[in-house]
Amino acid sequence: MPLATQCEKLSIRLDRIQLPYVDRPEVAALNYFEAQGYIGTKIEGFMFHNVLKALMLDKLAKFNTFNLREDACSRYLQAQFVICKDDIDEIIDSIQDISRLKFSSNLIEVINQIRIAGLDTGVSFDVGLAIFDSLSLSVFAEIARIIAEDPYKNVAGWPDLTLVKDNKIELIEVKTTDRLHKNQLHIIPILKSVLPDCISVLQITKL
Repeated sequence: MPLATQCEKLSIRLDRIQLPYVDRPEVAALNYFEAQGYIGTKIEGFMFHNVLKALMLDKLAKFNTFNLREDACSRYLQAQFVICKDDIDEIIDSIQDISRLKFSSNLIEVINQIRIAGLDTGVSFDVGLAIFDSLSLSVFAEIARIIAEDPYKNVAGWPDLTLVKDNKIELIEVKTTDRLHKNQLHIIPILKSVLPDCISVLQITKL
């Protein structure tokens, strides 16, 4: 099925542009949007998942298998959701009680531990704070519950770019000649149900 047909069936926007790039098209796409005043990352859902981690950090640390806050900071969210499945409601419910100041402190802690663990693939405090400011706590909790339903399946296939401008978040999947993959066809409609009008596909033709 052609990419345009896939997008049509998913009711998501397909934009097409021409950009020069040498390495990965996601880098060129991020640079393109940053030039328009966006702030963001090109690491699929990793930044967003670490925002969720920072929102729930105190509870993730409370139920950490090793009783280590550092491990709660650096361990992948999906793994923690599997390990803590019996306490998942308490963990996710804690999102509603967090302040912006506490979130900021937790996010710094998470990013520092990720870097110590050698897992830094472009996480950014500024981007994380922008994501926090772009959505309500109830939406974050809803997304966390979606992930918790099937932690490994529901973190796969997230759009490449997470962008924020004027307190509006956009998740953009970058394509060149390929189509949406099976895991993307699974997760995009789920995310779209929570984030309507925030998900699109950008098809890049190389200049």
